[in-house]
Amino acid sequence: MYGGSYNGIFRSPGTQGWYPHVRWNTAEVLDWISTPSPTFIFNARLSYQLDAANPNDGFDITTLGFPASVARQIPNAKQPNFGLYNFDSYIGMGRTPAQTNTNTFAFHPNVTKVQGSHFIKGGVDMRWIQLSRQITGNNFMFRSGRQFTQRDFALGDALSGNSIASWLMGAPTSGGISNNLFPTYLYKYFAPWVQDDWRVTSRLTLNLGLRWDFNISANERYDRMNRGFNAASTNSIDGLIDRA
Repeated sequence: MYGGSYNGIFRSPGTQGWYPHVRWNTAEVLDWISTPSPTFIFNARLSYQLDAANPNDGFDITTLGFPASVARQIPNAKQPNFGLYNFDSYIGMGRTPAQTNTNTFAFHPNVTKVQGSHFIKGGVDMRWIQLSRQITGNNFMFRSGRQFTQRDFALGDALSGNSIASWLMGAPTSGGISNNLFPTYLYKYFAPWVQDDWRVTSRLTLNLGLRWDFNISANERYDRMNRGFNAASTNSIDGLIDRA
């Protein structure tokens, strides 16, 4: 699915917003059914699903006059990126990269048994989920205001100055670089279940079942997730503090 750019630039460096924005899903399923007897059925299903979103990337900022030493130090830039530039009173330019991937592995074995008026089914729902968030934030961002081109540099007013003129003078208002981690969260989920469809009479059927869901606490692949606070734990730098 493609989104739109709200600064009027399409498929070009400087596009702001989510254009081009691509979301794609991949799903694969393997299903196996066995009938050992006329009243007993075994079924196993293995599935995999990938969800991903990728914004636009790929621009060498050295072509804008930035030194190569700056381009090399931009964190989390897997490929060249245009950066993000905000001008007061104008629509900005650029967008920093972000990507989110979700991998879901699932295994669903189940059995079915027909016993007289009872149609009994049971199984377990098992899932292993990986959530990878590669969001750089503003890993290369500049903002320009009109302060440096106002009529009186020491007195702000709404009728003079221009943010782009300030930028062309080489006087941006602020800038920043974010250096964010790319966490990979792992989740495990198990749910055993059993169901009995009991046909009591030709006009009455009871559906009886039980399902127990186990949501295992998430963890981060490289142990980089903060969860809870241990008030009894001693800070690791406590011994380095000179209290004399």
